[in-house]
Amino acid sequence: KLESPDIELKKEKCDLVEILNSLTDKYSPALSDKNITLSVTGSFIKNVDKKLITQALENILTNAVKYCNENGTITINGTNKHLSIANSIDKPITSKPDKLWEPFVKDDSSRTNKNGSGLGLSIVKNILDYNKMKGRITTTETSFEITIQ
Repeated sequence: KLESPDIELKKEKCDLVEILNSLTDKYSPALSDKNITLSVTGSFIKNVDKKLITQALENILTNAVKYCNENGTITINGTNKHLSIANSIDKPITSKPDKLWEPFVKDDSSRTNKNGSGLGLSIVKNILDYNKMKGRITTTETSFEITIQ
């Protein structure tokens, strides 16, 4: 559906941090099981298709919870310029960050004991593109971060 040229966006002013905050209750059991500390601060207001952007944010949050290490942290921070969703990891990412936006790409270090098709971030990128936003992935030895502008 996202690749259809006939897609119609219903844009409205939304706080993306507020949307993420409303989604966090769903992840409480997983956060508790892995003893993950979640921090949500700030706001990031954009004119977007709320239904689509909620799907994108849910994909990002699902990945953050899934790939965050035990006793780790997930930090969501909005400013007037960008939104950042970062999670701690226990294994460095071996793939080039830009490759992770492509369909069916999963990092080698994430394959063990993890389910998923490798489509989540590709869907996120399409939704960001439709909403005329940019996403950037950055990684370090101990963190994975998606920044949306």
